[in-house]
Amino acid sequence: MTEPDPTPTLRFDRKAFKRLRTERNLSREALARLIDTRPTSPLVADWEAGWSAPQLRNIGRLARALECDPADLLEWSTDEVTPRERREAAAERDAAEG
Repeated sequence: MTEPDPTPTLRFDRKAFKRLRTERNLSREALARLIDTRPTSPLVADWEAGWSAPQLRNIGRLARALECDPADLLEWSTDEVTPRERREAAAERDAAEG
C-alpha cells in the first residue's frame, strides 16, 4: 500500500527573507525598527534561523518593509515539521540532556 503524498502547506520562506533583507542592505536591527519591534529583539534572527516564523498577519508588514510582494516571503512545503514543533523538540532534547 502506497502512502499518500503529504498535502503542501504555505510556509514562511526564511531563506528568501534573509536574501531580501541583505539585498536591501538592512541590518536585523534596522528591519526590526521598520516593523515596530525592539531592535534588540532576537525575532528577526530567529526567523532567519528557522526557530520561529512570523504570524501570517505580519507577512504584509514585513513585505512593505522589504519592498516586496508578500508572496515572495512564502513557499509551498511538504515538510511536516513546523517551527513550533522544532522548538519544542529542541527544548525537550535540552531538558533531557541537562
